[in-house]
Amino acid sequence: MTISTSKVYVMSNRQDNNVYVKDNGGDELAMGALDNASLWQFEDAGNGQFYVKNVKTGRYAQACSATAEVPVVMGTTPVAYVILNCSDKEGNDCFGLTSADQANLTFTAGSIGWNWRNDNIVQTYASEAGTNHRSFWKFTELQPQTITSAGYATYCATEDVLVLGAQAYTATVNGTYVSLNEVADIPAGSAVILKGTNFATIAKTATSDISANDLVPSTGITADGTQYVLADNEGTIGFYKAAPGTNIPAGKAYITGNAGIKAFYFEGNDPTDINTIPNTIPNVENIYNLAGQRLSKMQKGINIVNGKKILK
Repeated sequence: MTISTSKVYVMSNRQDNNVYVKDNGGDELAMGALDNASLWQFEDAGNGQFYVKNVKTGRYAQACSATAEVPVVMGTTPVAYVILNCSDKEGNDCFGLTSADQANLTFTAGSIGWNWRNDNIVQTYASEAGTNHRSFWKFTELQPQTITSAGYATYCATEDVLVLGAQAYTATVNGTYVSLNEVADIPAGSAVILKGTNFATIAKTATSDISANDLVPSTGITADGTQYVLADNEGTIGFYKAAPGTNIPAGKAYITGNAGIKAFYFEGNDPTDINTIPNTIPNVENIYNLAGQRLSKMQKGINIVNGKKILK
């Protein structure tokens, strides 16, 4: 197996029941079950070296130290690693990670490598400081899929899958807005909205309850004026009514709703409770934009009117 910068990977520990490397939600890299695994990408740093990057957060695994047992932390500054193929020692798809600034780049004495010390934290380890060996890691290569530049896409699962590298949501229509509800995995035949930049899927028995879901998987239909499709309208993400005769490709999803509503909206990092603009706005006293600046009248986009978010 050869490391590819065009692929994405999950990394598991070779010796310890294949527990997976994850971003611990703070600064440290930790270990856990596949459900919590992070998706990783390797960026070419030149001279056979690579930066190790978290696909979802965009952060790098950057800790290197000559002192034994230093936790590997996430950061924005890339640190180059040599990715050593250890298949001759530990079987196919097994690798070692050592810091690129070491004179000895074999996976033996003198180099700094990643190690798991059975406390679920990934650490760097300098072999000359003790007798523990660095861990061997298994890289499982996955095919990356790209989400649109807007950061959202609909996705239909043909089998039970776990999504890595992006957040998955079901969608519920509540009158004039759409609420998104995060799910951990996706049952076969179901549709979700994905938020992120890239993702990959792994077959896994899904346990999420998505019975409250208004997303309809498309089989490749022609819109009749009752379907709403996910789109980016000048920076405003939402479900817009598809014109009759529009093709909705298979593998995408749509929602249906009140024919009198032109679009359903949700807001980027807080995708809930964004109302479409009503026909009249009684007793308007205070109008602000999202930056908190007071306006004399409503402007295009999201406005705060009497404390409520209103989209024009």
